[in-house]
Amino acid sequence: MDEGVQGAPPGIRCPRCRAMLPADQRECPICGARIPEASSGSADFLGLTLAFLMYPLLALGIACAGLLLCAALLRWLGR
Repeated sequence: MDEGVQGAPPGIRCPRCRAMLPADQRECPICGARIPEASSGSADFLGLTLAFLMYPLLALGIACAGLLLCAALLRWLGR
């Protein structure tokens, strides 16, 4: 990767007009809405934590349902 080229800074969306803005901007140039300061980011951490907890549980539920269907099919075929 070329060391002279830098990536774009992270962006945020205006809560009123949904325009993409640089992360360091506190007022939307399109609609004039004030962008609130980002808190500590705990909401993002909580969302990621819940996602990492829910997806394995969902996969486990799907696997259990598949095993039950296979057992029912084997029992039905054994009659």
